[in-house]
Amino acid sequence: KRLALRNLAPCPEGKIRNPDSKRCVTIGGKVYQRVIQKYPSMANTEFVMQPAKKPAQKPAKRPAKKVDTFAPGELKKFMVEANQLGKEGKEGVTYKVEMDGQTYALKTFRDSKSGEKIKKEADFQRVAADAGVSPNVVAVQSGKTPKYILMEMMKERLVDYMKRNKLSTLTEKHQEQLIDCMKRLDEVDVLHNDGNALNIMLDDGENIQMIDFGFAKFIPKKVQEEKKCERILDLVGDGS
Repeated sequence: KRLALRNLAPCPEGKIRNPDSKRCVTIGGKVYQRVIQKYPSMANTEFVMQPAKKPAQKPAKRPAKKVDTFAPGELKKFMVEANQLGKEGKEGVTYKVEMDGQTYALKTFRDSKSGEKIKKEADFQRVAADAGVSPNVVAVQSGKTPKYILMEMMKERLVDYMKRNKLSTLTEKHQEQLIDCMKRLDEVDVLHNDGNALNIMLDDGENIQMIDFGFAKFIPKKVQEEKKCERILDLVGDGS
């Protein structure tokens, strides 16, 4: 049986397309097992990928650039009001940076921000990026000023997309992708822990990506199960 998924680019070798989230999943992985359980016929399905009439241009993967390769002032020159993205937040300001033919987002922090917390935030975002739900981190500077995280540039915030298209609720696609993002983070034991709508971005393909992992926590599966049991016991009571 041949199943045609229109308007989608082919998945890399060793992956198949999840019909629900429209994302590529690794054959043999946990998500793949759930897909096969829901769609048993997909185990022996041949996918025919047909090019979209207007294919979405996905941002190219940018190689990680070490902090010490930046010349003094190379990033600082972009930290001007003309390049500012959105309003100044509690932690600092984010700027648009264009270097080597690529566009990045430079999230800066106040000088008083703990360098350890900045590195921790970047580490959580790297884990999320590997799971496919966050922009790649390109560089981090936490020990001296300016303190920053340099990452892939996203297209726009989800809330801006909704305002532009006069939407009062999420599209079905974005609802499914948001749930999928949470599931993927759960699979790598990461709790984002900050439900601010401004932390939900869209990439060039209008796919959901999460940012701002400053409040993120690592919660091992064992702890998750223990907390789940505690919540069930609280609801049921001790029977007395």
